[in-house]
Amino acid sequence: MTETKIYCDRCTRPIEIRDDVITAKILLDVKAYHEECYAKDLKGMKSFFLDNTPINGTAGNITTVLTAILGIIWLFVTDGSMRFIALAALFPVGYRLYSYLAIERYLAK
Repeated sequence: MTETKIYCDRCTRPIEIRDDVITAKILLDVKAYHEECYAKDLKGMKSFFLDNTPINGTAGNITTVLTAILGIIWLFVTDGSMRFIALAALFPVGYRLYSYLAIERYLAK
């Protein structure tokens, strides 16, 4: 099995440790950054293309859990075409899963 290296999207240096990675959503893609690269350039920036909240970490995990719970509740409370709104709650869950599967699982703890 080949070893997958994860590189910072800003400085292009490899990211070795899971605690040093910050994942952020840019458009529909998840990018990996060193913690210091994210803090210098991207933290606080918010636009349609970049969400300033990291996908991983405590805030990302809380957002994922809350939106999953909200989506499940909404699915059972509403009926008809309003149930499709519950699918919107799956986006943060999907981004968090993708962040873990594509980036974080390859890094050392």
